Amino acid sequence: MTSQAPQPSALPAAPTGEKALSFPLNDTLPALGQALQVAPGIFWIRMALPFALDHINLWLLEDSEETEQGTRRGWTAVDCGVTNPGTQEAWRQVFEGPMRGLPILRVVVTHMHPDHMGLAHWLCEQFNAPLFMNATEYQAALLASTGASNFGGEHAEVFCRPRLEQPHRPATNSGPRVLLRQHGTQGARVISQTHGRQPNSNRRQNLGMH
Repeated sequence: MTSQAPQPSALPAAPTGEKALSFPLNDTLPALGQALQVAPGIFWIRMALPFALDHINLWLLEDSEETEQGTRRGWTAVDCGVTNPGTQEAWRQVFEGPMRGLPILRVVVTHMHPDHMGLAHWLCEQFNAPLFMNATEYQAALLASTGASNFGGEHAEVFCRPRLEQPHRPATNSGPRVLLRQHGTQGARVISQTHGRQPNSNRRQNLGMH
């Protein structure tokens, strides 16, 4: 009498959707003004936001460039946080701590929202670093910063931003000025206060679709 070989058990179904995601850091978050290494040469920064979405994830990439004096080591910053004193102070802590005193060599902005682009002008000025950004997003930021009612809707009576630095348009050191009717939108006020002055030049990213 011959015995039958045991039938192989069915393989468990592969997880899908959110169940397929892996979180190697679990609930670990980088503290304000600190950075958390997530891969060799890649550091995660988390900055506060004055919105319902109360934080933004930024990134530091170890980088270098060749100069006449030799190799210059530093960082590429990916996105910048909003323009406000708290975010500037958090960046200063990053300069002195995780960045180990090395300079930002270039600033990459993924898109023109104020939490991503707001402090681009400030970071570029601190380190004399170039800005790399999609050309369409850069032009949208120029429009948002200079338009009379952009992002404010019909309720914004005046939505003034400091004029952008361009050869035919001198820079101004005056701060944001927003005058809204009593029923003006909170969104216009917040964007005006956090979008920041845009850098006066941009190197177009040649990655992806434009």
